[in-house]
Amino acid sequence: MERVSDVFGIYKNLRIIFPTEQQANEWVKKPNKAFGNWTAIEVMVDDLSTVRRYLDSQLV
Repeated sequence: MERVSDVFGIYKNLRIIFPTEQQANEWVKKPNKAFGNWTAIEVMVDDLSTVRRYLDSQLV
């Protein structure tokens, strides 16, 4: 159940942070220093909660 919550939380945060779906899609495919230069998608494969926590922190 936690994974489902993380998926919905990531989706919701991306919609808030990025004005367009295209920008959100580009962000998840771009290497990110916060993830050790891995993309968000690469991190999500093993650890959805890390990406969710990162996005949550961007909204504070």
